[in-house]
Amino acid sequence: MITITRSMARLVRAVFRKALGNAARGSLGVVGIESSADGLLFKSKFNDVAIEYRVPGHYPAESVAVPIDLLRTVEAGNDEPVQIQQSSKRMVEAHWNDGAVPQIGHFDADKAGDRLKGFPAVPREWLENEPRLLEALQDAAGTVNQYPNRFATNMIQFRNEMGSLGATDGRHLLVQRGFALPKGELLFPANNVFTAKELPTNLPVFIGRTEDWLSVRVGPWMFHFLIDKAGRYPKLQDQIRAAETATSKLHVSEPDAAFLAQTLERLPNHEHTFQPVTVELNSQVCVRAKPEESSQVTEVLLSSSSLEGTATAFNTDRRYLARALRMGFREILIFDKDRPVQCQDEHRTYVWMPLSSEGVIKRAKAMIQIHSPLQEARDKPQLKQQRTTSIMPRRKASDFGVVPANGTTNGSTSGHTNGNATEPSHGASHSTSNGAANGDNAPEVSLIDQAEAVRTSLREAVDKVGDLIGSLKKQRKQSRLVQSTLSSLRQLQTLDA
Repeated sequence: MITITRSMARLVRAVFRKALGNAARGSLGVVGIESSADGLLFKSKFNDVAIEYRVPGHYPAESVAVPIDLLRTVEAGNDEPVQIQQSSKRMVEAHWNDGAVPQIGHFDADKAGDRLKGFPAVPREWLENEPRLLEALQDAAGTVNQYPNRFATNMIQFRNEMGSLGATDGRHLLVQRGFALPKGELLFPANNVFTAKELPTNLPVFIGRTEDWLSVRVGPWMFHFLIDKAGRYPKLQDQIRAAETATSKLHVSEPDAAFLAQTLERLPNHEHTFQPVTVELNSQVCVRAKPEESSQVTEVLLSSSSLEGTATAFNTDRRYLARALRMGFREILIFDKDRPVQCQDEHRTYVWMPLSSEGVIKRAKAMIQIHSPLQEARDKPQLKQQRTTSIMPRRKASDFGVVPANGTTNGSTSGHTNGNATEPSHGASHSTSNGAANGDNAPEVSLIDQAEAVRTSLREAVDKVGDLIGSLKKQRKQSRLVQSTLSSLRQLQTLDA
C-alpha cells in the first residue's frame, strides 16, 4: 500500500495534464507511483514526453500504476491521506476521507504498467542555467507551429555553440541566447508545461541529455523530451540583421507600450486570417485599424514614443506587435521595404514578417482618434522628418523558408500610405484635420482626467447611438402604420366599386 496526500494528487495531476495534453485524459493517462527510503516518485509518459515528480521522505518500498483519473477523483487542497493499493491484477483501489465520510474508489488499471515501459533514464551530467531559462522555454513554446509542413517548426532548436534556443512557425521567430546547453545542435518538441504556475520560477534550471532524450530539471520536477534526429529546421540566423543597418527605429515609451499592448486587441479588424494594423512613423507615431466593410478608421496616437531615422509606414499583424511589447521590447527596427521587422535586446531577438504594403490603412477625413496617456517626456525634442512612403511588395507564403500551415499568402485590402499625423487631443474624438501633429502644444492633463474624458466621450457616443436606434425604430413603426393604412384604403375602394 502507498500513501499520498490529496494535495499531492492535485499538484501532480495539474502539471502532468499540462505536459501530456489530451493524453492525460481517459485510459491513455497512466501515472506510476513508487515509494522507497528516498521518498515518493510520480512519473508518466506518452509518446515523445515523459515527466517525473519527486517528494522527499522515507516510505516502504512499493510501486503501483494507476489511471490519472484516480488522482482527479481524490485530489483536494488539504493534506488528508489517500491509501492506494493493488486490489487485483486489473484493479486498484483508493481509500480516503471526504470530510468525516470515508470514501473508496475502484479503478481499472489493466496493463497500466505497460504504458510506462521504456521510461527515459536520468542523465549522468547536468548543465546549470539561470532561472530565466524556464521563461525562455515558455516563450519558445509560444512561437512554434503545432501543425508543421516540410520543416519541423513544431520543435525548439538548441544550438550549443551559440548557447541559444530558437523557435519559429514560419511567420515569426524568436532566438534566445546565453545558456549552457548539451553539445551539438538538436531539436525537441515544444511543450506548454513550462507555463504551469506550479513550477518554481526562482530556482536554477538544469539541462542534460542521453542518446535519445533531452531532460530539463527544476526543483522536484524533471521533464524528458524525445530528440528529433531526422527533422529539418530553418536557418533562423539568416533572417536576423545587424541593428545598425535599420533605416528606421521606433522607440516606444513604457506608458505607450502598456497602453498599446492592451489597446491593440480591442481595435476594429477587417481581416479573418490576419489582424492587420498600420504603424505610421513620422513626426508622431500612430497605429491605425478599421472594421470590416467600413471606411471608418480608428487611429491611436502614441503621445511619448518617437522615431529615429527615415519616416515610414508598415502593415503588420497586430498579434506580433502586441507580443513584442508584452515581452518587454521597447525598440522596433525597420529595414528595407521587403525585410522583416525586428526587436532585440542583450539575450533575445524577435523577428516577424509584415503584411503586404497594399493593405496599409490611410488617414481618413473623419477618424476616431485615441491618445495614449501623456508623460513628462513631452519635453523631449520631437524629430521632424520629411515623410517618405515605403511600399512593400506582396510576401510569398514561405517567408522564412517555411510554408505556413494554412497555406495562405500575406496581404489584405489595397491601399498605400498618405498624409501626416493629426493634432493630438485627449480621449476619443473625431478629427477632420490633415495637419501635422505638434506635441509641444498638447495640454498637460493627469491620467485620471484623460480617463474621465475617454469615459465621457464614450458615454456620449453610446447615448447618440441609442437615440439613433430609437429614431430608426420609431421611423420603421410609422412606416409600417402608413403601409397598413394604405392597404386598408385600397380594400375599401375595392368594396365601393
